[in-house]
Amino acid sequence: MPTRSGLDYTTINPDYFVCSYCYQAYLKLPGLTHHSGMVSKQVQVLVDEEWLPIDERTSIWTEPHCFKCNRAIRGLPLHFAYPNQYKYV
Repeated sequence: MPTRSGLDYTTINPDYFVCSYCYQAYLKLPGLTHHSGMVSKQVQVLVDEEWLPIDERTSIWTEPHCFKCNRAIRGLPLHFAYPNQYKYV
């Protein structure tokens, strides 16, 4: 992705990649922040104007993207929290 100076961001910062969906720069940590290629996704069908997941899965091709966008592509909840019962308060 070109920057304002016209140079590619990976040329300026080779340790980072730019997410193809949210356009944020992330440090390259394979498997943790950098997802790409074929991604398995649960199939959803539209029934009476409501999207319902079924037990089938499909594979889709994705460009390099971050962890948050990977959850969005797979149809998983974007916001999740740990239970408070294990926190030391």
